[in-house]
Amino acid sequence: AGWPGGRPQLFDEYKKNMESMLLSLVILKDKLEENNTGNSTQKALKLYLRSMHYNALGNRYTACPPTEWRNPFVIDGYNAIAKQLALESMDRV
Repeated sequence: AGWPGGRPQLFDEYKKNMESMLLSLVILKDKLEENNTGNSTQKALKLYLRSMHYNALGNRYTACPPTEWRNPFVIDGYNAIAKQLALESMDRV
């Protein structure tokens, strides 16, 4: 999530980008494991997704209209998407 195009990233866009990133990481992980079949360290490679944290509610969040989009409701939405994708990807990673 960020400011692509100078605006907050919509949930559908975020999900699409996260899916693409996860797929790329799974493919990379598979290639690393194929190239290092005798190396047990590479076989133990695991992927983790980290949730986003809340930002303090200052003037930018509470102004009308707000000038900051990363409020707790939006962060919860992004984190719910990341959690869903992580659970869906568990068998691939």
